[in-house]
Amino acid sequence: MKRLATATEASRYQREWFAGLRARVAGGEPLAVVNADVPHEIFRAMDIPYVVSQWWASVIAAKQRSGHYLELLRQRGLPDHSEQYNALTLASALDPDEGPWGGLPKPAIVVGDASGDVTRKIFDLWGREPGVTFYPWRARPGTRCRPTGGS
Repeated sequence: MKRLATATEASRYQREWFAGLRARVAGGEPLAVVNADVPHEIFRAMDIPYVVSQWWASVIAAKQRSGHYLELLRQRGLPDHSEQYNALTLASALDPDEGPWGGLPKPAIVVGDASGDVTRKIFDLWGREPGVTFYPWRARPGTRCRPTGGS
């Protein structure tokens, strides 16, 4: 099957963008991993490099690494059958050297939708990692984000 030139160009752009992100983080900038429901404009406006959890999970799947990461979740007694878009990204942090395109750097900040129980639990696990702070996001009027975990 022949690949469209635009698909090839999009893949090239994403690999280059991610390499630039990795370089920024290696240079000392904090990385944010965010759920797709979080307003990315906040991070763009603050010039904080960020990765969308669901996008990273799609890269993992495209590189046929999902099985490996789901097995890592099972080995740690974590469920592998629910919220895989967010769970795969968390699992990739458990084995960073094996990730696509050099792996996902360790985030300093994770922001996830706190309105669903499962997503909240996945991001809570991120927040327990040393040096990672979890900010729960609720897109409802009158609520505020409060950091949890980290150090």
